[in-house]
Amino acid sequence: MERHIVIGDCHSCGEELRVLLESVIKVQPEDKIYSVGDLFDRGFRADLVFSLIQKYNIQSVQGNHERKLRLYLEGGRKFLPPHYFYAIKSLEDSGVSKEILLTYLQSLPDMIQLPDLNAIIVHAGADPTSPLTPNVSWNVYGSSPKHVGREVQKIKEKIGKYEEITPEESLVLKRQERWYDVYKGDIKVIFGHESQESGEPIIKKNVIGLDTKCCRGGFLTAYCIEENKFYFYQSHTDHFALLKQKMSDDLRKGK
Repeated sequence: MERHIVIGDCHSCGEELRVLLESVIKVQPEDKIYSVGDLFDRGFRADLVFSLIQKYNIQSVQGNHERKLRLYLEGGRKFLPPHYFYAIKSLEDSGVSKEILLTYLQSLPDMIQLPDLNAIIVHAGADPTSPLTPNVSWNVYGSSPKHVGREVQKIKEKIGKYEEITPEESLVLKRQERWYDVYKGDIKVIFGHESQESGEPIIKKNVIGLDTKCCRGGFLTAYCIEENKFYFYQSHTDHFALLKQKMSDDLRKGK
């Protein structure tokens, strides 16, 4: 039986992705594998992630991290957090040049539609009133400025600039209404981007959220649409914390 399997945010957790595909899911030649994006940064093995994408012909949507990286490589963005450069170097050391990486990033859509399964794959969300309409604000970031309101938008702009937010602003974000809380559509929306405090998938009527904090020591999660079944593999460690510590140590040593 052909299976359509969607994998959550892996953030350069290449070994977890390999084990999930080969030992947990046990991918068969007829299976179709997809990703919700956020592929290459925060972990150590961007190179292995890229290799597995090629090996299993994984089709991915554009996550906000891919969009940020693409804009930088295109020259439209001047700043990237340091861990992105670790991912770029990991890829270059394995033979994936910036040009190859950019071509790949430019090929990623904001949405993958699976009409035979009455489902769509996006990174962060869908417009609750028109889920089949591709929209970078909804699909890549999970909201639109009009939807979240001016106060929330200003807070999100601060986060986007890596500025500290106050406890009061954090509470505002937690209280905001999520798109999936008001979504009443018949199309199944499969997404990533947003994780719960519990680290469990987000499961609601026709909504499946697959970001389960893999790069922070949680799980890498996949979902098979036909089987309505989840597959999990627990991360070895908090890769992002270790990577930040390594970059800090390297900076101290003048590397």
